[in-house]
Amino acid sequence: MNNTPILQLEGVSKRFGRIVAADDLDLTVIRGEFFTFLGPSGSGKSTLLRIIAGLERPDAGRVRIHGKDMAGVPPWQRGLGMVFQQYAVFPHMTVAQNVAYGLRVRRLPREQIRRRVRELLALVGLAGKEEMNVTVLSGGEQQRVALARSLAIEPALLLLDEPLGALDEKIRREMQTELKHIQRKTGTTFVYVTHDQEEALTMSDRIAVLHVGVLVQCDTPETLFRQPRTRFVAGFFRGCNVLEATMTTAPAADRINLHIAGQVVAARASSATGGIGRRIAVAVRAEDLRVGRAANEASVTIEATLADVIYRGTNVDHVLELADGQRLVATSVKREVDEVGRTVRVGFDPASVVMLED
Repeated sequence: MNNTPILQLEGVSKRFGRIVAADDLDLTVIRGEFFTFLGPSGSGKSTLLRIIAGLERPDAGRVRIHGKDMAGVPPWQRGLGMVFQQYAVFPHMTVAQNVAYGLRVRRLPREQIRRRVRELLALVGLAGKEEMNVTVLSGGEQQRVALARSLAIEPALLLLDEPLGALDEKIRREMQTELKHIQRKTGTTFVYVTHDQEEALTMSDRIAVLHVGVLVQCDTPETLFRQPRTRFVAGFFRGCNVLEATMTTAPAADRINLHIAGQVVAARASSATGGIGRRIAVAVRAEDLRVGRAANEASVTIEATLADVIYRGTNVDHVLELADGQRLVATSVKREVDEVGRTVRVGFDPASVVMLED
């Protein structure tokens, strides 16, 4: 993947009455990238995809593909493919006929079409099922057919609008891995829409987090997960605790002292500004907290009351209440403490505490 832009949104805005779907949004997608729009329902992510596809017109701003302004260019002339949550396969056709559809419309030679269909069905794991009717396939297999059909025309961009949403969890997890493999194998630029944090983290090169039409943060999966900038981003990813704190010293070098629930805690300073007494929000991930005897190994400890213990199979959540009533969760692979109502020590590394901007 190089740094050549393939898609640029410049000041894109879109409203539906009082509903803001896009608010003066700027972003660039790089050629060969797996780029994801992530956000809750109503955040504007599907509307943005429709604007890119030419199915919606922005109220303001420009969409550029390969540097060319798409204003007035119809969807079928933008060189795009689309995959939807609904499988949208042609039920009266075989698997091969579905995949070949776009190639036949373009009147390519018959042998070239057959060769391309074979290549794509092998790529999506459906080799040998060419002559089967698509209606006898499973949901995951039908979605693979839809993906192969979209890739057949070698689109500049492949737009995917929650394509795994209708699948059960096991198949969905398998398809996450398959989609990323297919994207890397073909080198096609994927622009993906989802509300599922795990999907976005698993597959994406970069993620744009949207909230009521605003681009809140655009970063790599690891940066978003470990270094959220705002309360919204921190709270959107499962397992992130957001706490209220007060500055007890002004930021100096890379350290700052914070007052949390009656205790002074050293933390890593960020770009946050302000002086002594300023109220700020901080984030710390549940897996970065240590409870009970494990807390003794941490460089910073505070006291909390164990409010609950929740077994989740692969891990255990310890629900903790601080002296000022704030709650947080510490996650570990086993039960560290059992007695609900007991005062326990909670430990962490100052580097794991992230100061938020709002």
